[in-house]
Amino acid sequence: MQSQRYPRLTLLAAAIAMPALSTSALAADVTTYLRAIDRNGDELVTIEELAAAPALVRHFSSADENGDGALNAEEFEQLLRRPTQEAPAPQ
Repeated sequence: MQSQRYPRLTLLAAAIAMPALSTSALAADVTTYLRAIDRNGDELVTIEELAAAPALVRHFSSADENGDGALNAEEFEQLLRRPTQEAPAPQ
């Protein structure tokens, strides 16, 4: 089963599709997703750790508000809240 082979990718896909949640539920889910993606356990997400999710990778630089090359929990939450696709241009 694919989800057993790639549990981090499965969690990340769930995070991307995450519906609006209460603040406490969202914080708990963000922590769960961050820990699943954070391979070295430093509670930060680097662009390399996020590489499995190209839709999020392209927003990495703008999400890294302090410019340290890694997303902390707050920056990661903001990244997850962003739309994964750009809105089509009006015609």
